Amino acid sequence: MGPYLRHKETSCMRRRSCSRGVTLLLALSLSASLLGCPDISVTLNVRPDVLDFGATKDTLTLRVSKNASARPMAPVIGTSTDPWIIVGACENVEANCVSYGPWHVRRIPVRLNRDHMSSGVNVGSVVVSCTGVPSQTIEVVAENQLAVDFTVSKRAPDVGEEVQFINKSAIAVDPTTLRGLEWDFGDGTNVSKDLNPKHTYRRLGIYTISLKIMTADRTFERVRKDYVSVGATPPEAGFDVQPSNVFPGDVVRFMDTSKAGTSPITGWSWNFGDGTGATEQNPAHVYAEEGLYSVSLTVSDAYKSSTAVQENAVIVRGKVPPTANFRVKTIEPIVNQPVGFEDLSEPGSAPIDGYLWNFGDGFFSYEQHPQHRYARAGDYDVSLTVTTAHGTHTKSGVTVSPVGVPPEADFTVPEGVWLTTDDVPFADASTAGTNPIQSWAWNFGDPASGGANESALRNPTHQFSGPGSYTVTLTVTTLSGTDTVTKADVVHVFAPTALDAYVRKPEGVYSYRLEKTASQPGYTVHTLEMLSQNWRDRSEVSNTLWRHWLVIVEPDEVESTTALL
Repeated sequence: MGPYLRHKETSCMRRRSCSRGVTLLLALSLSASLLGCPDISVTLNVRPDVLDFGATKDTLTLRVSKNASARPMAPVIGTSTDPWIIVGACENVEANCVSYGPWHVRRIPVRLNRDHMSSGVNVGSVVVSCTGVPSQTIEVVAENQLAVDFTVSKRAPDVGEEVQFINKSAIAVDPTTLRGLEWDFGDGTNVSKDLNPKHTYRRLGIYTISLKIMTADRTFERVRKDYVSVGATPPEAGFDVQPSNVFPGDVVRFMDTSKAGTSPITGWSWNFGDGTGATEQNPAHVYAEEGLYSVSLTVSDAYKSSTAVQENAVIVRGKVPPTANFRVKTIEPIVNQPVGFEDLSEPGSAPIDGYLWNFGDGFFSYEQHPQHRYARAGDYDVSLTVTTAHGTHTKSGVTVSPVGVPPEADFTVPEGVWLTTDDVPFADASTAGTNPIQSWAWNFGDPASGGANESALRNPTHQFSGPGSYTVTLTVTTLSGTDTVTKADVVHVFAPTALDAYVRKPEGVYSYRLEKTASQPGYTVHTLEMLSQNWRDRSEVSNTLWRHWLVIVEPDEVESTTALL
């Protein structure tokens, strides 16, 4: 045993609870195997096994401790479900009633409230518990020789109104030991020694009543504080209902607006008018069927009560689903142009919260008043579905027939003198209508040109086969139709001459520049230097560039559209 006591660094000795446990075990002369702090489960030691108060004691103490386990324990809690047993400590975890071992005893006082006991022998219990440890139940026994109790005929009498006091005490002793009783009515008048006295109060007020019963060896007393209120003002019942106009299944909330009288309101009794009620202060209720419901509230305090009734306080209406309806605002719908739709639905008993339009061409909308463009002409069945909290309805069978505007063919060709060697340009100037132009078909009125007489290009060119005036035709096609334009003698073509060849010969030296500008009274003179072309060659002339000047006179005011060149 000596080495264990002298060795300071053992794990057992480094722990306070463990070292104390070792010391205690040594003192008790237990075996050496226990000195190593065995890892055993925690148990509770509670003494005594029974709390016997007898007929006179009001307070006893429980002693609680942990066994010699090295394991920690949770706080001890003492509780009782008997109203006459009061646990005076360790009522919850927050009290932190922890025992560290058999030497560390926690004391839990237990006292009695004999006013809540029955006469004779009363048996109850206190439960001592600890998380993770088996609870222990301690029996509590007490004898109540005399249980004093009483009531009155009216707790809120008026001034001058007689009140009957009724003795309801229970006696568990030999009646011959009774020595008398005393009533104190709380108003300073003489006490009464009658078994069931009557008393009349002469002043307004709230009075505390007591009854004493004396036996040969002790006095038993019951006191009821503020038990009689003379001239008490009753409460004034009142309430609000929100909402008061509902549908089956909706929640209706009732708000107490009652005013207290002499004492605080302590009770609420609701009647919802449909065979149900509630006792909360501010209840909620759901009506299952439509109808008119009258509601009442009765409030009570320690002395009096009051009732408020509201006739037809709640109106429960039947749910009405919506009725979908709409019209097409656009009288003559056109392809690729906006078509307007107007919602004309009736909501029923709840607001419309959803719209679904089906335009019949694979497209939809969730707007209330949408617009839609149809890509092709045809007949389309349109429907509208509206939704509320109380149902859904669909309107269908409305046909929209958009029509397409066909194209209008047109083209342009530059004015001028065209030769058989020129590529004459043609420009499409057609109007598409409601759909894009898909194809162009040109006929240049020149069958001698063979396959070149026709073109499918939008803006083609054509070289005419011979001199003459030509009639050109253009046909354009869209999804909405076809149109053709023919322009007679729109192009005049000539055979080329030597002069044409000379004039049209490309000349790389051609250029001009503004040499000077001079302002004079009434006009401005502009002088341009020009290089027209190379002419002759150096064997004939020293300078082959043909240089000359052009003078332009610009009057300040123009009086004629004719000029002199």
